[in-house]
Amino acid sequence: MVNVALDHTDWVQAMQDELHEFERNRVWRLIPTPKDASVVGLKWVFRNKLDKEGNVIRNKARLVVKGYCQEEGIDYEETFSPVARLESVRIFLAYAAHKDFKVFQMDVKCAFLNRELEETVYGEQPPRFVNEKYPDHCYVLDKAVYGLEQAPRAWYETLTRFLKMSKFKQGSVDPTVFRKKEGTKRHFYQPGGLHEEHAGEVQYDGRFEGAGSHGVCTKLTPSLEKPVVDVTLYRQMIGSLMYLTPSRPDIMFSVGYCARFQANPREPHMVAVKNIFRYLKRTSSLSLWYPTRSGFFVQAFSDADLGGCGLDRKSTNGGCQFVDGKLVSWQSEKQTCVCLSAAEAEYIPATSCTSQVI
Repeated sequence: MVNVALDHTDWVQAMQDELHEFERNRVWRLIPTPKDASVVGLKWVFRNKLDKEGNVIRNKARLVVKGYCQEEGIDYEETFSPVARLESVRIFLAYAAHKDFKVFQMDVKCAFLNRELEETVYGEQPPRFVNEKYPDHCYVLDKAVYGLEQAPRAWYETLTRFLKMSKFKQGSVDPTVFRKKEGTKRHFYQPGGLHEEHAGEVQYDGRFEGAGSHGVCTKLTPSLEKPVVDVTLYRQMIGSLMYLTPSRPDIMFSVGYCARFQANPREPHMVAVKNIFRYLKRTSSLSLWYPTRSGFFVQAFSDADLGGCGLDRKSTNGGCQFVDGKLVSWQSEKQTCVCLSAAEAEYIPATSCTSQVI
């Protein structure tokens, strides 16, 4: 391997660690490039891993395939893979709390590298790590690599096959839930869905400091007479907040309201968004509480504000669903039509809420 022309040795080590994982899992083989072969490119994706205070704890380098260069029917066939919905994960946790089960979370390192490919895929040598003896060679991929269109499906099939061999039964309603009974013991397994909480990473970004002292204004207007703010920064802030809404229902309405002004954000909109960050920093310890209770019942609530949006007189839907008193899903979105009465405005979220319950 050639030396990497980078200043920071930590990043070099991170790249070498990733390549060592490829070698350990026997992901690929270096071969002469076949004639007329379709060779997809590879690239490095770098990311800093942060703790809850926003401090960098380690550097992560991921070698991924440029999957957007693959051609359907040549490099891959089927790509669909079931993904656990967040509502399903919360119901899973609610049931575990109801039955007083122990819950363990496990992360599979380089998960996609554990699945053999059925298709023949050729990849370029990774940037800055081209073999000096065989610079014109390419790799043939024996295992799935991040970025491949078929990688998620290949990993899911491998995991499903292993669980069934271990006598787990796959759910008929939710195919991402597996269960096994051994005597009086019951085991449940659900891949995907749970992820690390990055609230600390969002809250303590220095660019988001300086929030105002007032709450989020629910009567924001285009404010075209106000100074223009950095559009890119505003959208980044909204994107970060949207990432938190699956675990913070208390900010969902406010974030959705501020997101309506991403096309042309002005100073009042930026102040409102900073107020949300200020609120998050003050309430970083808040979380969903799933206590142990008797009974396992479903409750649902819905609401709407008639003509709540001052721009187009459209209403906003609101809804939340509980299982055994535990909040498992919530919604807040602007309606697509203008309602002429409160009853009409209320029927729309009631219909959506009923569908969610079913």
